[in-house]
Amino acid sequence: MRQYKPLLRNSELLIFILIIPIIQFLEFYLSGAKDVLEYTVGNSLIPYVNIVVFIIIIYKSRFEKKQLFLLLVLVFYSLFFKNSFANNASYMINIVITCSLLLFFTDSKIEELSKNQEKILICFSISLIFLYYYFSSEKFYEDRFYLVGFIIPHQFSYYCAFLLYYFINKKKFLVTIFIGLAGIYVGVRSGFLAILISSLSYFRTINTNKKATIVFKILLASLFLYLAIGSINNKSFEKIDTLISNTFNTNKQGQDEYTASRSIIWFNLFEQVKQDGISFQNIIGRGPRSSYEFNNRKIGVAIWMHNDILDILFSLGAFGVFIYVFSFYKYLTTYKDLISLFLFLVLVFTNGFFTYSPLTLIVLHRLAQNNIINNA
Repeated sequence: MRQYKPLLRNSELLIFILIIPIIQFLEFYLSGAKDVLEYTVGNSLIPYVNIVVFIIIIYKSRFEKKQLFLLLVLVFYSLFFKNSFANNASYMINIVITCSLLLFFTDSKIEELSKNQEKILICFSISLIFLYYYFSSEKFYEDRFYLVGFIIPHQFSYYCAFLLYYFINKKKFLVTIFIGLAGIYVGVRSGFLAILISSLSYFRTINTNKKATIVFKILLASLFLYLAIGSINNKSFEKIDTLISNTFNTNKQGQDEYTASRSIIWFNLFEQVKQDGISFQNIIGRGPRSSYEFNNRKIGVAIWMHNDILDILFSLGAFGVFIYVFSFYKYLTTYKDLISLFLFLVLVFTNGFFTYSPLTLIVLHRLAQNNIINNA
């Protein structure tokens, strides 16, 4: 029988978990920026350290060379375009972390950490959360708020979702709930859903006879931490309640406004693509982050297309769309699972895929099937 070989050794896993956020914090702190959205790197080489670390991790895990090549092309594609991607650390880091999460949680099992390494990970997780909240500011958008620090709030909540899954498997419920509440409190709806799916993925793997006890412990820990946070800052209750309400909002007026605003963005996109016709821009794209500059010219707001497929079409062209669609086709044919396929199709229809919540939600679902827990 072929002997099982872990994807990564313990030390390599810790490097992945620890070093990318640490480098991000150093980048942010040394720049003196108020939050990651305002931080540009100029001529600094520090953000590229993240990319080097990412490449080393991929090399150590024996990632396919052709896939590594495509990722490198995507990252350094910006060097040939004079747009904000080349100087925007948050966007660059977003790609690195997203690709890293896909690599780690869809390929193979990861070797278990030792007790001492787990303690290091717990200390790091708590420190990361406190640093994020200390070096952060509130950004309001209509009836929603985001707590923006040295990591994009969406990525921070996804990071919390993966850490939550690891610790809940280890039955460290107090740490689990602390991380979960921290991920929810930043105000990201898709991050809230990622944390829910992370929790549900765990419950699919545990023995039925033990579910009642585990649920009771989790609810008790949740109540304790929720009340503790609320006693320090009463606005916590209001913000979490608002997030939950917005996540599951079915108000017709809100849906109409949502549809109208995005329809305008997409109409402008299709008009530009039609105007360019068979061109260099439509074949290989206008450069990463170009959608932000386009929308800033058209509607006066620097935002993306709010649909990953359309954003990739505009920024990376037909060639980029082909690569992403083919990558997901390979993913779905490798993991022949009807639930993943259904989740993929629903999320593609509603938002697109890869750089936003759909990738995270699909990967979190895979955790339940890649990591079967023995509770005998």
